[in-house]
Amino acid sequence: MAITFLVMSQMFYELDAQQCIIRGEETIRGMMLKGHTFVEEKTGFWLNCLDKCDDDVRCQSFNYVISQDICELNNRTKEARPEDFVPDSGRFYIKRFRERGIAL
Repeated sequence: MAITFLVMSQMFYELDAQQCIIRGEETIRGMMLKGHTFVEEKTGFWLNCLDKCDDDVRCQSFNYVISQDICELNNRTKEARPEDFVPDSGRFYIKRFRERGIAL
């Protein structure tokens, strides 16, 4: 069972590290929002970033540093600051899933 989980999680990671839809938002591999990070934290797995961003009212999006498992919470989105949305092959970007101030 552990081997099955490991294989499935690796497949899921590779799929998610590409461009896909997570919780209604699209991940954008190879791009990042620069200059708007207010928290940088090692997470161990990128899915933890989704929860960290959803739990912090300041968070509007995040970048994920793939090779280092680092989550960078941003206080802006690519739509708000398109000039700061730049290529970075080692990261991917995702916008916050739910609206700020709305509890699910």
